[in-house]
Amino acid sequence: MKSCPSCGASEKQREFIGAFCVDCYAKKRGDELISAPKKIELDTCPVCKCLRQGLNWVDFDGDYESVLVQKLKSPYPIVEAKARFVENRVFFNAVVEIEGKRIPAYVETRFDLTKKMCQDCGRRSGGYHEAIIQLRGNPTRISQLAQALLRELEEITFVTKVIEKKEGVDLQVGSKRAAIDVMSKRHFETTTSNKLVGEKNGRQLFRRTICVRL
Repeated sequence: MKSCPSCGASEKQREFIGAFCVDCYAKKRGDELISAPKKIELDTCPVCKCLRQGLNWVDFDGDYESVLVQKLKSPYPIVEAKARFVENRVFFNAVVEIEGKRIPAYVETRFDLTKKMCQDCGRRSGGYHEAIIQLRGNPTRISQLAQALLRELEEITFVTKVIEKKEGVDLQVGSKRAAIDVMSKRHFETTTSNKLVGEKNGRQLFRRTICVRL
């Protein structure tokens, strides 16, 4: 019968991995079982509450723990992980699986949370828009279509401003591609025009206006 050379526990008392019981194995190889970045930084937008992941901003429900445990790395399967926050540090309690045995693993690191406006919110607040959708004609149909377009556009881009005019409604749309896509699906007869609004990296920038008469 095996006896752990570190604590003296027998196979009847604890499970073993090699010559050591699982507890002593975890203590001896703690740094090898699990690791985390030296510092974890998370950016959230104070306006829309989105979370920055790489180059993208994604919807975020405020569950920081689920995001942080994804930063953990291990040469073994991580079967359980929890995070505890103390000021600007995060402590991870995890369980890895080795040879069918569940081994506790621990690691801590620095955690910084910063508020940073995402690109869409920054552009929206600055009045940025790449396209204008002009709705003209029957007021009732204009109102109905404007509401439908707003719902659809807000799922894929942002609408900077809705301008109600005597002759109809103008929607200032953040993404030109999104404006073209939502209108092309409806098969309206439209008129389009492009206005030069600037230049970036030697490339001319045009704002697209799409007008539909209902």
